Amino acid sequence: MRHKGIFRSLSALLLLVAGVIYYNSYFTDFGTFVFSFSLSISLVILFLSFSGQEIVNTWMKFALVWFSLSIIIFLLAPKYRTGGFLPIGPDKELIAQFMAGVFFVISLFIIAWKSFKSRKKGI
Repeated sequence: MRHKGIFRSLSALLLLVAGVIYYNSYFTDFGTFVFSFSLSISLVILFLSFSGQEIVNTWMKFALVWFSLSIIIFLLAPKYRTGGFLPIGPDKELIAQFMAGVFFVISLFIIAWKSFKSRKKGI
């Protein structure tokens, strides 16, 4: 269970980064992306610090794919909303918040599902 110390340090670092962005009001496109993912990853890491290595490995595979996909979608998203009179559609900030939120929900689902599966296997 060597991942617990690393996770706690990483969680503290991510919360520090999110706090600096919040304190300095650095909510540009990139700042929103880093802030949103820092919060969601640090909260997920708190749950993972109570999990076994198998759950951590499964989550890491998901996180690498999701984070890579999020970066690609974020880079391809328009900087500003377009649409004329009624500006409808995502911009970079909305994409960052949405991808971080979905990442958080799916991560919690993976952790709960794998925990349930491992407990069921152990009984």
